[in-house]
Amino acid sequence: MDLLPNDDEMALTDVVRRYLSDRAPVTAAPPAPPTPEMWKEWGELGWFGLAAPPEFGGGGQGIAQETLVFRELGRVLLGGPLVATVVAAQVALAAGDQQLAASIIAGERQVAFAHSGPSGITLIDGACASHCLEIGDHAAVLRSVDVAGLVERPCADLSVTLHVGSPGPTVCEVALDHYDARSHALVLVSAALVGMAEATLEQSSSYAKVREQYGKPIGAYQAVSHRCADMATRADLAAMQTSLAGLSLDARTPDAAMQAVTAYLAALDAGVANAADNIQNHGGIGFTIEHPAYRYATRASVLSRLVVTKRAALDLLLPPV
Repeated sequence: MDLLPNDDEMALTDVVRRYLSDRAPVTAAPPAPPTPEMWKEWGELGWFGLAAPPEFGGGGQGIAQETLVFRELGRVLLGGPLVATVVAAQVALAAGDQQLAASIIAGERQVAFAHSGPSGITLIDGACASHCLEIGDHAAVLRSVDVAGLVERPCADLSVTLHVGSPGPTVCEVALDHYDARSHALVLVSAALVGMAEATLEQSSSYAKVREQYGKPIGAYQAVSHRCADMATRADLAAMQTSLAGLSLDARTPDAAMQAVTAYLAALDAGVANAADNIQNHGGIGFTIEHPAYRYATRASVLSRLVVTKRAALDLLLPPV
């Protein structure tokens, strides 16, 4: 497999990056959640159905191409239930609900991730969601959402909303051995984490060139330069493994699920560690809310629990005896 993007894929990346640089620059203040109008525009751009068949409004591409888009979305910390919406469209298609899938792909509906608990379900970025997606050990379940019955809860990432409510009626359900929604979601989360790891690396290396101490740029000191080198290594490793996982899912190789989990673990390490090192490299300003460095740390914390935890991912690789 060729893990490097071809010319068409590089063009796709450039288009998404230019759009986001104009519409969603990273700021220290968390942005407001995306409006329904913005969501519809993203649907028209094809973000929610890049791997779906063209007859349902999709792009007819693959998960490998989706990872390129999600790397750019992660790089700018774009808000909203992006991963859940993309995966939910495929769940609806696999279940035979073509009308629902087409409306999700078009950006007419938002789908949030749901996690069941003693007090009901917790929705992540579900303030404007019409449906929620819960991925279990054996199946992915798509349910409707009663927005009026949701109670908001605080979140460490101020650009992410959390709500607790009662589970709605099931709309469709697909076994993971029919469509591996968990692996698909893990690869997209991995791609977002890779974009974050790359963005924090760029922030640190740029700052290390201009910030001076004792008459020299701080990048001249090993304490900073070695951290930046480690950040680059982690980001590159995670990027290559995520590309491999996306290609493996598209090719339906026997080890595709394992590659997806491995990508998630590598990308989670890169996203979390690079965010922490970026804060350290920026010194005092990095520890304040006046700099966007902290937002990468809080977003990495949310993504570490979006689909499965690190502990659960390790158990998928090596189930406990």
